[in-house]
Amino acid sequence: MEKCYSVDEECFNISDMGELIDRVEDNLDEGESAIGKKYWQADAVPVLHKHIIADDDIIGFLETLDEQFDEFIEEPDSVYSDVPKEAVTELRDVVLAWADKYVTEGRYYKVINVQERLIEIEDLE
Repeated sequence: MEKCYSVDEECFNISDMGELIDRVEDNLDEGESAIGKKYWQADAVPVLHKHIIADDDIIGFLETLDEQFDEFIEEPDSVYSDVPKEAVTELRDVVLAWADKYVTEGRYYKVINVQERLIEIEDLE
């Protein structure tokens, strides 16, 4: 799991210690040391399509199609959503394959296991 860093505990957009040190040093007064300055380290979990697209999303889509069907023929029926669970999973797999092909993932990540830390002399070497 990759690490990410923050200087404000909000924006974890720093990917390595060198960049973190540079960012901290940019905000220091002349002659002030980065040693002992706070920063935050976290684990960066990539956001994948499978984390976002769930079976419930597919069921909701099928229920929306049922509503459109009802409006079209003016007769309520669950023609789209009345399918076995395996069919929902199959459609989700198709949607995930489509997303893999056309939607860029990996630009975002979820931050977990946030820890407050202090810059130590070893970090500057």
